[in-house]
Amino acid sequence: MNENIHVIGATFRVSGPVRIGGEWPDITDWTVTAALRGPGFLQPFACSLAWDAEKGCTMITLEITAEEQARWRAGRAWFDVRFVSPGGDVLVTTKVFLVLQEPVTK
Repeated sequence: MNENIHVIGATFRVSGPVRIGGEWPDITDWTVTAALRGPGFLQPFACSLAWDAEKGCTMITLEITAEEQARWRAGRAWFDVRFVSPGGDVLVTTKVFLVLQEPVTK
């Protein structure tokens, strides 16, 4: 299993294309939520969806600012993303795992 490393106190931002069932749909009218769960905390992401005409797909961006990480502790964390269509269909991604590390320089 691949785990990504994040240093606590650095802005956490991840973005990429949304692919559903092998397709690259325009889901910019869907609702998206996500949260990071780690040792002793649950932190919601700021989530956004935008159509990228050049790439021909919906791009998702998840972000947690450095200031929002004050309660975070080193250890393993994970998140998933929940998409809800205008008609009420719900899709949830598989978990993405992170290793949270304390910064050396504060």
